[in-house]
This record gives sequence, C-alpha cells and structure tokens, in this order.
Amino acid sequence: MNISIKARVSIYVAITIIIISAISTSFFILDSHRSIEKKLIIRGEALSFPLAKAAEEGLVSENLDLIGKAAHIVRTEDVELVQVYSPVWGIVDAYPSAKLKDPPDPEAAIHFQGKNTIFYKKITAYMYDFYEPVFYRTALNSPPALIGYVRLILSSSDMQKELRASVINYLIASILITLIVIAVLNMLINRLVINPVMTLKQSVLKFKNGSLPSVIPVRSDDEVGELISAFNQMAETINNNTLEIQKAKDKTSETLQDWENTFNTITDMITIHDKDFNIIRANKAAEQILGLPFLQTAKVKCYEYYHGTEYPPESCLSCECLKTNESATFDVFEPHLNKFLEIKAIPRFDNNNNLIGLIHVVGDITERKKMEQELKKRIEELEKFYGIAVGRELKMKDLKKELAKLKTELSLYNAESKRS
Repeated sequence: MNISIKARVSIYVAITIIIISAISTSFFILDSHRSIEKKLIIRGEALSFPLAKAAEEGLVSENLDLIGKAAHIVRTEDVELVQVYSPVWGIVDAYPSAKLKDPPDPEAAIHFQGKNTIFYKKITAYMYDFYEPVFYRTALNSPPALIGYVRLILSSSDMQKELRASVINYLIASILITLIVIAVLNMLINRLVINPVMTLKQSVLKFKNGSLPSVIPVRSDDEVGELISAFNQMAETINNNTLEIQKAKDKTSETLQDWENTFNTITDMITIHDKDFNIIRANKAAEQILGLPFLQTAKVKCYEYYHGTEYPPESCLSCECLKTNESATFDVFEPHLNKFLEIKAIPRFDNNNNLIGLIHVVGDITERKKMEQELKKRIEELEKFYGIAVGRELKMKDLKKELAKLKTELSLYNAESKRS
C-alpha cells in the first residue's frame, strides 16, 4: 500500500508528539509519587513527635490511656495504626485496639539499638511505618532517659486519590494539547513543506507526461525553497533548450525539404544504391523513367530496372566502382530502356571511410547520339562526294569549306554536350 508523504509526515508527527506526551506524563506521575512520599514522610515525622510527647506524659503519670491524650492525631483519616511500646518493646497501648498484639518491625528494634533517631519504613506502595523514641528528663539539665517507643502507620490513600485526579486532569490536558499541537504542526508542515513538494511533484509528473515544466512560486528561503528554485532553473533551461531544439528541427525540416525539392527538380536520373544493389533513394526523374515502386516497402534491385535482368550484368562498369572505390563516367546504350545513357557512378562512404554503396547520376544522351550519327553520315557522304569530284578545283574548295564547317559544328556540339 502506497502512503503519501503527507500522510507519512502526519503519522510521524503524531507518533512523536504522543511519545513525548507519554514520557511527560510518566515523569509527572513519577514526580507526583515522589512528592507524595516526601509529604508522607514529613507528615509522619511531624505527627510522631507530638505523639511521643503525649506518650511521655501518659507513661510518666502512669495513665494507661496513653493514646487518648493524642486523639487529635489518632483520629485523622490517614492514620492507620498507633502503638505505644515499653523500652523492651512490650506493647502498652494501641489504636485500633484490635492491633494491640501486633509486634514491632524487627528492623526498628535493630535501628534503635545504636541510634535514638526516628525510624521509618515503606510497608506498601501506599503506607509508611514510623517509630519515634520516647524520652523523659527528670530535670532540664539531666540526660534523657528512654521510657518507650511510639509507632505510627500512615496511609497515602487520600493523597493517591488526589494524585489520580491530578493525573486524569493532566492526561486530559495533555491529550487536548497534543491534538492542538498535532493540528498546528500538520498545518505548518503542509503549508511550508508538503504543499510546495506536492506542487513540485505535479510539475514533474506533467513534464514526465510530455508537458513543459512550469515555474513554481518560491515562498521560503529554506531547503524546500532552494529545491523549488533549482527546479525552476531546470525548468527554464529545459524550456529554452526545447525551443532551441524545435527551432533547429524546423530549420532542419526546411533545409531537408529544400534539398528534396532540388533533388526532385534535377532532370537527370539520380539513384542511391547500397552495396547489395538495392536502390534506397531516387528522384522523380528516376522514378518516372525507370518505373520504380515505393522504395520504403520493398527491396528494389538496380539491375532489374536499369538492365531488365535478374542478376548484375558481368559488363556493368558501375560494379567496378565497388571494387576500386573510385568514381567512373561512361556512355552506354541500354536496350532495356532503349536509350543512350551517360552514367556517373560515385562511391558512397560512411564516417569511418568504409564503402557503403554508390550514387548514380544518369543523363539521357539519346538525342545527342542521334545527332552525332547524322553528322557522321553527312561527313561520310561529303567525303565520298569529295573523292568523286577530284580535279574540280572550285567544287573542291566549296566542299572543303562545307566539310570544315560541319566538323566545327560537330566539335562545338560535342563540347556543349559534355559541359551539360
């Protein structure tokens, strides 16, 4: 399943904020527990001292209702147990009375063997056990005498209730803040990152589908803005290059069309051959005179249309150019076409100077050959007449003049024909 970058970023942001919120909540709960423990210890120490004083007065006055003197302490909601012990840890009084037989904690007895300071211990997650020594002074300057111990067990259940309420309120506030932060961050990320990237993506897709890339507005100077600026520069370069390429194509097409028109305007036959005697290009004159088919759909052998044969003739002078790699010009009468032809065979080479075929430039010289034959016939007749008229000086001169004139005309005609 493909997930968009927008969805992925939103998920990552939400997960990150939720993790941060969970960690923050955990620290809050842990700190609250520590705060409760600290408060409970302070309260236990604060209650143990007046409780010890009340027990001191009761023990000195031999009043067995020791705890009754500290009713304001015993009756508080967080007090779970109050006990008064003798110096040898014999139970003297307890509240509630059902706990009268509960023994002291052995660790407390061990503690007071070497110390006379308060001792406390965590019993459960919600209860602390406090022990305070009870001293009596016979006079202000007399040393204190140990006359017993008081035990106080405090519960943090009320504090835990307050903690739970605080945690719930904190969680609700944290969830609301998390949702607000996620929404704000998503909005900012969409505006600053996602939307520009999506716009960039659309432009790239348009370019992929053949459309020219358009310029995207740059709305920031950060990495995204730099990326869009780089894309705009690339788009401008591509657009300029595309225009230049199109101009070059148009120019090339125009030049090619001009060449094609010129190629087809030439009255001489022009055919381009490969090394396998296939005609691959021909001008209009060659197509009409040779009766060529459409060259791009079939292989057209030159000897079939020039000579009317199924194989290259052995006396083909053009074929020699394929061996010598040199141009050749020759006149020939072609019975298949019933024409006298002047053929110029020019080798074709590729960029590596390898022979790849021939170019034939073929002129129809049938009329010139007929004129040459007529002139030769007249010359022969005049020469014959000249032989009969020997001895007739005047006629001889006239005949010589006529003969010279005809020879001059023949030379001029030949020269003009070769130049053409």
